Amino acid sequence: MVTLDTPLTEQSITKGAEQLNISPSALSNYLSRLRDYFEDDLLMQIGRSGLDPL
Repeated sequence: MVTLDTPLTEQSITKGAEQLNISPSALSNYLSRLRDYFEDDLLMQIGRSGLDPL
């Protein structure tokens, strides 16, 4: 669940990926798998200002 908590805390995929020492695309892929697993959108992008939990 660190994969979900970090971008929520940072409110950014890019900053979350930096904290986890992975690429933004890798974090995006992890989040995609979580969305599929939970059958839930989990996060919603709000323009370029960050992420908003649903």
